[in-house]
Amino acid sequence: MKKLLLIGAALAACAPFAFAQEADSSRTDAKDRLEKIEQLADMAKEKKAGKSKKFFDYEMVHRLGYGSHLMEPDEFNQDYLKSREIWFNAFDLVLNPAPWFSASLGVNLKWDRFLAAGDYYIYADATDGNTAKFAPIATQQALYPAAGGNFKKLSSQVNLFSLEAPLLIGFSFGDLGLKLGAQAVVPLTAKQIERAEYANTKVRSNVGKLNKSPFYYGFYGELNYSELGVYAKYSPAEILPGTVQDLITIGLVLGF
Repeated sequence: MKKLLLIGAALAACAPFAFAQEADSSRTDAKDRLEKIEQLADMAKEKKAGKSKKFFDYEMVHRLGYGSHLMEPDEFNQDYLKSREIWFNAFDLVLNPAPWFSASLGVNLKWDRFLAAGDYYIYADATDGNTAKFAPIATQQALYPAAGGNFKKLSSQVNLFSLEAPLLIGFSFGDLGLKLGAQAVVPLTAKQIERAEYANTKVRSNVGKLNKSPFYYGFYGELNYSELGVYAKYSPAEILPGTVQDLITIGLVLGF
């Protein structure tokens, strides 16, 4: 009996030390896990920094832009985004001579829409090489005598599909970035589209191969934070002979 009492007393005396050792072991394991997580985070940062410091790099389909054309002539619809552009970057070659400085040459695919204002009709003049011209809206209304002047919808526009080649320099300040440069643009297709809706009738017609400039240029500026930015373009050259020139565009750009 005395032996059993001595053994019980010894176990009771050792228990606090056992619990303390187990607690110390748990704290050590948690500390080790935290150190491993911090090491992995540091490795990810180093990998990202190493990638951004490559002297020569390329990227594909990584930027999308959506902007509104600011049109000065009254014949165009002045409402925001009624006349607009959508573009995405297909390919970029990038030089990174310094962590804060880059230069790039890319190729963008771009779609433009130029919408006539409510009082005007933009049409293709077949007697002048399908050149886009404006006429009073009554000219378009006269094409649909069955409507009797009562239209649910009546519109006309010009759509362009173009290739852009932007040459840009970039400055980085942490997540904040600035891009400046110029663009060469080659319109590939130009089409005049008109729509009429009245009573139970919907009409859509178009004229392809609209007269367009074979080439024009412009200037580009962008301010971005991380993957989201705002941009502005100015194209002083003639885009559609006699109708679109001195074009200003502002919009949003998203990187992914």
